[in-house]
Amino acid sequence: MLLPSPNIDPGRALRCTQVQALANTMDRKYLAEFIIDFSWGSSVLEGSSYSALDTAALIQYGQQNKSKPTEDALLALNHKRAGEHLWAHRELSVENLRAMHALLTDDHGLPEVGGSDHLLPPEQRGKPRDFEEVSLMNSAYIPPFRPGTGHAAALLDEIISTASGLAPVEAALYLMTRIAYAQSFANGNKRSSRIAANLPLLAAGLIPFSFVDVDKADYTRGMAAFYELGSIHTIEQTFIRGYAKSIVRSSNNPPAMRSRGFDPDQIADLLVAFINTGKPLADARARAFFKGSLPRG
Repeated sequence: MLLPSPNIDPGRALRCTQVQALANTMDRKYLAEFIIDFSWGSSVLEGSSYSALDTAALIQYGQQNKSKPTEDALLALNHKRAGEHLWAHRELSVENLRAMHALLTDDHGLPEVGGSDHLLPPEQRGKPRDFEEVSLMNSAYIPPFRPGTGHAAALLDEIISTASGLAPVEAALYLMTRIAYAQSFANGNKRSSRIAANLPLLAAGLIPFSFVDVDKADYTRGMAAFYELGSIHTIEQTFIRGYAKSIVRSSNNPPAMRSRGFDPDQIADLLVAFINTGKPLADARARAFFKGSLPRG
């Protein structure tokens, strides 16, 4: 049984929602920028060699970097398609997750990517594994495996059901950790967990998590600590730092603020400190992100 805890501290989760006062309108322009950021950010965590410029050129103009692996181009394109599906279908359901998994792992029928660690044949896309074993790089963790019992599908049902009863940010981190932990698919579980984390955020009208500012080493260490020790601290802090940067990146920062040497990383650090401690935001630039009234430090 996969329990709701350990998970992000509820107070920290709530404060993640309180620093979104400057959020840009989530229109088509916002979607276009988010798709590029998410496609790049999540693909980098998979080991893609594509840069931000490579990803933008591919998604906006269909220009593939011929000097880099076709597999990396497909990773970006698959994220684009899955991100567009996410934007149009925000319900938290197993069916929706399976549809996004199928898009994320599509091999496009290309023989040159056969045997890829990131892509799957049609019969495995969007379908929980029943007889396929999986192993994880950079971890001694062995995922649950009960062949022929439907256990992987049952775990996925349980995860979605539990997440549905959590507050949005709590549900986001729960989905990000538990889908990856259960490894219900033959491949693509971490990618599916990252896009699934955005379902409760978008459904609640919150800024989505692009993952573009997540440090890969921190993410890998945090997930390994959760897999092997059940420790949530490192991945919680990686989530909070990355999400705070997504908030700053996706906000309509006033021109007056930008003209005074605006440093997005510095502002994100101030928001992280507030999220972690709840102490009043003393810096006027950081206070501008807060929804409602907040006493000054």
